[in-house]
Amino acid sequence: MRGGRLHRRSHAQRHGKGRIGIAAGAALAVLVLFLALGRAGDGTLSADSAWALVNRDSLLVIDVRTDREWRTSGLPDRAIGISLAREGVASFVDAVLEAVDGNRSRPVATICASGVRSARAANILRTHGFVEVYDIAEGMMGNGHKPGWIERGLPLRAMEEGSGT
Repeated sequence: MRGGRLHRRSHAQRHGKGRIGIAAGAALAVLVLFLALGRAGDGTLSADSAWALVNRDSLLVIDVRTDREWRTSGLPDRAIGISLAREGVASFVDAVLEAVDGNRSRPVATICASGVRSARAANILRTHGFVEVYDIAEGMMGNGHKPGWIERGLPLRAMEEGSGT
């Protein structure tokens, strides 16, 4: 009888309480991954974390600087240039929508020189219904707190015809 109770208790643990443990473990694993990738609760993303996500095809980076800036330093590799300065808000949103094939749920991150324009661009996208938007707040050149895309040695590409809009 005693063995039967142990068996039942073990069965209950496997099929009851055990599920809670598995769910808690999965939630913890997601949280650790989220923190490890540098996603802050404030909607920012470090440049190196952004690059890691780009390499897994999990993020589209949108460089919101000007044509002149793109020509001077290049764009982050695999990023799309959509200048916030040249486009009005509606045209900027339309260009980003085109870049994500109309999928407002596709994760995107904005980047500029030091994080000011990219924060504005990220807020514009959120306001227009984009679901997962990050700001690479350290920018291309660094922001005084973090080094930026270029100093981190992350890949760049030269601006080509048609790289930006």
